[in-house]
Amino acid sequence: MKNKLISIIFLSLLILLIACDQIRDNYYNCSSEDLKYETTNITLSNNSSSVNINVYHGKSNIEHQRGLMCIRDSEVIDGMLFSYKNEQKSSFWMLKTFIPITIIYFDTNNLSVDFFEMKPCKRTLFQKMTAYEQKCYEESKDYIPQTNYINSLELFESFEKLEEIKTILADDKLKLMINN
Repeated sequence: MKNKLISIIFLSLLILLIACDQIRDNYYNCSSEDLKYETTNITLSNNSSSVNINVYHGKSNIEHQRGLMCIRDSEVIDGMLFSYKNEQKSSFWMLKTFIPITIIYFDTNNLSVDFFEMKPCKRTLFQKMTAYEQKCYEESKDYIPQTNYINSLELFESFEKLEEIKTILADDKLKLMINN
């Protein structure tokens, strides 16, 4: 009898763990549809070094709006490049974004102008979606760049060369080159 009870408890916990991703996706209103972003190889460089990076490339308004929302796995790609037709000044928010990100803003000469370490905006249990969106909007004010930008690059915290990039950004500008 005791073994049966332990087995039932273990099986229940296993089912709950498997369902957690689906529960979280429903709670955050995340779609299970695969994102169909174009992938691009970019290079960040200065006078002494360069780093090649594989990223999603968001060009359309819908891709800009969706960004890296609802992505749980950063093993497939290193981040996302956002390219705009006109200069921007707005910040990015971390609504429905589960992975910490470093964002780098680039001017019309493709030189870095600012960067921020962004943390996921977490929704509390029973928090209404409108209150969650307002909270994320307020947090986004911490990520407003000092000047206008034409491209922005979001890199996942797990990207292996992120610390090297942040060290360079502390003292120097990086040049963005889109390779394809």
